[in-house]
Amino acid sequence: MEGARGDTVEFAQQVRLPDQQIELGRAALGIAAAFNPGLDVDAYLHELDLMSEALGHRAASSSEPAGVLQAIIRYLFDELRFRGNKGDYEDPRNSYLNEVIDRRLGIPITLSVLFLELGRHFGLALDGVGYPGHFLVRWTDAAGRIIFLDPFHQGRTVPEEALLESLAAGGMAVERSKSLLAAITKRQILTRMLHNLKAVFAGRELNDRALLASDLVLIMSPWDLDERRDHGLIAHAAGRRDVAVADLEAYLSFRSDARDAPRVERQLAQIRAESSG
Repeated sequence: MEGARGDTVEFAQQVRLPDQQIELGRAALGIAAAFNPGLDVDAYLHELDLMSEALGHRAASSSEPAGVLQAIIRYLFDELRFRGNKGDYEDPRNSYLNEVIDRRLGIPITLSVLFLELGRHFGLALDGVGYPGHFLVRWTDAAGRIIFLDPFHQGRTVPEEALLESLAAGGMAVERSKSLLAAITKRQILTRMLHNLKAVFAGRELNDRALLASDLVLIMSPWDLDERRDHGLIAHAAGRRDVAVADLEAYLSFRSDARDAPRVERQLAQIRAESSG
């Protein structure tokens, strides 16, 4: 229901930690808990532990990391039949890790979070990759070779050359393309999850929920001025004029020379006029 809010404490506690100390699974479930009142985060963490235990039995014969990696792929995608939700990609449930676990359906980033969490239990050198439009996982083997994996498509391997060619076809410079194949932080993963949710809810005009997604981004990055501007615009759409005015004033106080400053100033004037009307 629009406007229903759960508990943001779990998420806030995680993202205030140094990045390397963030428990990605717990933080991702913290996002879900913020949108789903009463969600039992610990119960789903226990579910992840049980999955790791079951995977341990299946990977017991694999002494090499490559074997463990293949065991994860077989367990998740052949045995448990996790899949990318191609039929309803924009369903918000695809971004809630508890729903992904329950329904065996997700989008690239939540399936990747699940993959990363299972790999973490076995010490695999796995990282998230913020590839444009399609989140990926990269594995670095003992020799330093990097393999890119696509959990949305059953963990298939994607050649680096194909990823770079796709970016080049879109006009992206080589050096910029290579930077997009680098590992990203846990905070960046969580931010991308929230941006996905914000876009989904804004597209459905569920403004209170879009605002909550933006709230969570600002808990993590309170000085993200672009997010502060977006938060103000969403707050206006949600009928929170006081919040909108404060956000847009804050944005303009630091970004008076921004390219979009004249547009933001006009929007702020309009909101003030509405408030005094």
